[in-house]
Amino acid sequence: IVVAQDGGDPALSATAEVPIVIVNKAMPVFEKQFYRIEIPENIQLHTPVAHVQANGSEGPRIVYSITEGDPFRQFSINFNTGVIHVIVPLDFEMHPAYKLNVRATDSLTGARSDVFVDIILEDVNDNPPLFKEKSYEVSLSEASVIGTSVLQVVAMDSDSGNNQIISYQLLEDGGKNSNYFSIDRDSGVIV
Repeated sequence: IVVAQDGGDPALSATAEVPIVIVNKAMPVFEKQFYRIEIPENIQLHTPVAHVQANGSEGPRIVYSITEGDPFRQFSINFNTGVIHVIVPLDFEMHPAYKLNVRATDSLTGARSDVFVDIILEDVNDNPPLFKEKSYEVSLSEASVIGTSVLQVVAMDSDSGNNQIISYQLLEDGGKNSNYFSIDRDSGVIV
């Protein structure tokens, strides 16, 4: 019961009954403030990569969902357990990292909280070098001096780190001309 009283003389008052119902609206609380994992880009599909867990409700009534950060729908989360899986192949060169927003919702009260799950992909050597040209053709005078620069070939590799470092070499071609030419293994210059 609530009483309201004025400041007059005599003081007048009124009462009202205000029933208060306490609802358990405790927000789920994640075990960590954020999650960060590193996985290889060629991880096998349906592999569990993270387990997020929230507490704070009475009983098994928290459900999990990914609400943002998965533009290509490459991850799924088990709504009961909070285990995140890879469901579509990943590619470091296309999307090297993800920042998933995972929501835990109390299915009885609707109370919810969010946490970020940073997923960093590790590059693997999955892309071969590609030459700038499919074929190179050069005309060279037979009077050229030994050591004359003939041509520079260029190849690129879309991987990262050591996986993108390219070295060049000339392969034997049935004994044809391999003794007359050499290639700089770092620059691709043929002399």
